[in-house]
Amino acid sequence: MTTAPHPVSERSWETLHTDEKLALKQASARLADKFAGLYGKETIERFLASSFDQFADHAKVTKFLPLLAERFAHQRLTALARIEGLHDDGKPVVLFLCTHNAGRSQMALGFFQALTGDNAVAWSGGSEPGIEVNPAAIAAMAERGIDISGEFPKPWTDETVRAADVVVTTGDHQGATSRLHRTDLLGHPVVTIIIPMVLAPLAAQADPGTASFLVAVGYAFYGMGFLLFLLTLGLVYDRLILHPLPPAALAPSVWIGLGPVGVAALAPLALAKAGTPIWGEAAAAVGLVTQIASTAVWGFGLWWLMLVAALLVRYRAPTRSPSTSDGGRSSSLSGPIPSPA
Repeated sequence: MTTAPHPVSERSWETLHTDEKLALKQASARLADKFAGLYGKETIERFLASSFDQFADHAKVTKFLPLLAERFAHQRLTALARIEGLHDDGKPVVLFLCTHNAGRSQMALGFFQALTGDNAVAWSGGSEPGIEVNPAAIAAMAERGIDISGEFPKPWTDETVRAADVVVTTGDHQGATSRLHRTDLLGHPVVTIIIPMVLAPLAAQADPGTASFLVAVGYAFYGMGFLLFLLTLGLVYDRLILHPLPPAALAPSVWIGLGPVGVAALAPLALAKAGTPIWGEAAAAVGLVTQIASTAVWGFGLWWLMLVAALLVRYRAPTRSPSTSDGGRSSSLSGPIPSPA
């Protein structure tokens, strides 16, 4: 008879069944062999424990929980090693996502593995993992000669997404991809903040009518670009402060934000100067307000500079062991895995 697991909030190593303790101990030993020289026992057991938690709450049959936890922990540790540059076999990594990781993403994974073989690495995940792979999906794939009966629904985690070269979303539910779509905003034309710097000299040489038009267009593009720039910085701030730091190789990229800050301060000054004939008696007031606003933007740039400096110091600080996010939840199974009684 299979013993039902304790709720995550109540479960500890002492409450696990003896056979679960033994299976997890053996799984930890196998993972330690596979990742020898890369990660220590503490890191491996932490990943194994949090992976176990991912499945224990909703599992119908607990007999295979340690095996599922081992497979999931292996995938996550492999992803972490790729992120940190500790493992590189030259193969591209593709991650297939959907809501429950029980149908579309599993089928896509099966087709991809059948077509690529050992030439690529493929994973799958879901934002709200189901209990089991949809039997209809298994049957449909079997008709094509592809067996996905050994797969299981699992969540996607920070390390698996970051390690993937390509992320393919197959779900029609917003929850499957909403967190990923935050980074899509980085592709918007923040470069529009530079356009006023181009239009200002042209306005200074143009007739009053054309100059007014060019200055108006310049301010429009400035508003568009500056607001998009602030939005992008908000996403960057969220990524750097509220989540694990990206790989050290990406550390220099945090300096990029200082460039747009400089342009954001200079562009209004250029537009105000180019529009002097347009402002008339209000030119002095416009110039003063612009100088105050530009100084405030420079102040923001100083804050960003201090933030960047603090991050770089953090990157250079020695760390005790590799760590990463476990998908938004921490394991309730704290401490080393005890030996079964």
